[in-house]
Amino acid sequence: MKSIKAYLKCNGGIRIIKIVLIDSGIDERYLNSDVSIVHSRKYLQKSNGEMVWITNNKIEHLHGTIVTNIILSECTNIEIIDFNILDNKLKSNGDMMVRALKDAIFLKPDIINLSLGTVNKKYFIKLYFLLKKAKKSNVIVVASESNIGEFTLPANLSSVIGVKTIHRKNSKKKSLNSMMASGVPVSFNSDKVELESLCSSNSYATGAITGFIAREMSKLKGEVL
Repeated sequence: MKSIKAYLKCNGGIRIIKIVLIDSGIDERYLNSDVSIVHSRKYLQKSNGEMVWITNNKIEHLHGTIVTNIILSECTNIEIIDFNILDNKLKSNGDMMVRALKDAIFLKPDIINLSLGTVNKKYFIKLYFLLKKAKKSNVIVVASESNIGEFTLPANLSSVIGVKTIHRKNSKKKSLNSMMASGVPVSFNSDKVELESLCSSNSYATGAITGFIAREMSKLKGEVL
């Protein structure tokens, strides 16, 4: 990965990494650790196609909460901005994802986690330039590749860390210690069985990669090289 300058917020000597989670919302009742959720919003699309967001963030699926717990299992020195774009069937549309991503980049967090994506190539141009802007703003974007190996946006763009799970040799089980980030194997010093089972999909593995990056960033005083 090329040099990315990470400006880390300090709070009493502890470096806090700002993460925007674009997912199904976070239900704080089910979080395994305390974390500062500084803002929550839910995106809606009106009948005329206009995209709006509201702060009454009703959680219809625990996917985003699980991803948050996976991130927290790797790093607790974080604060989260919660963007909810998924319904109770984990469905959304590309326009809503693009709008949420645009809003997230404007906030200039350290990391944006997208445990989702689209296989619709009509969004390629919009996402290409949007993610190019994110890279210029030193925002790390971590996104899930398709679980069935299809070309996925934004995960397969060169400016994004695309995540997928891979199988261990002689095992049908996917694991936390067997993941790919932009085609490079990433190892973790973790043997959490419960987390291993959760990371059987690319979306949950993406949370683990985000947590790993946040943990390493929180150790540094200035730049990530």
